[in-house]
Amino acid sequence: MSITAKKLQKPLIVNGQNILPLTSMDQVLTDDEGSRLNETIHQNLAPIELTSTATKAYAVGEFLVYDNLLYRVTSAIALGGTITPGTNCVTDKVGNEIKTIKDALTSDMFKLKAYSFSYSIGAGADFHTAFTPSETGYYAIGIVRYSTNDAFVAPISLNIGSGAYSITLHNFGTGTRSASLQVIVLFYKGTVPWIT
Repeated sequence: MSITAKKLQKPLIVNGQNILPLTSMDQVLTDDEGSRLNETIHQNLAPIELTSTATKAYAVGEFLVYDNLLYRVTSAIALGGTITPGTNCVTDKVGNEIKTIKDALTSDMFKLKAYSFSYSIGAGADFHTAFTPSETGYYAIGIVRYSTNDAFVAPISLNIGSGAYSITLHNFGTGTRSASLQVIVLFYKGTVPWIT
């Protein structure tokens, strides 16, 4: 028996949330199989509740996601009942970790800073730049994104040392290329706890 891959007609939806955007992924499920998979995921994972009104009944010990946090149900919640954190559900240990990360990312604990460098590179040649990222009160963790605005120029090496960063670009084109390199560095406030 041979199965032909086809594009999924609809994204995988759980509780009104698109949890797997499969529009660009090949799959081998029929529409009926996709519906059954969707239902299985909905029944076996922590459903995402978009409001405080429960879209299904929850028994003690089941899990749900509400306000971007994972909760464990401590008192049964009826279909249409009110989800009240601290009363009928509590954040789980994983939920607490997620909340800690969410709070950290929305605070000033992390900061992104962009650096830009202009270059002119001859055909087949390299351009090397070094810099020391700094932000008062923050520690540079690393480069989270870099790009050039030239399709013929690409990074061929990236080195992050003790404070100094260096990037080497190569011109894969046939003529001289003049453009810019953009680098985004992630900073962590204070000292980094995992570095002694």
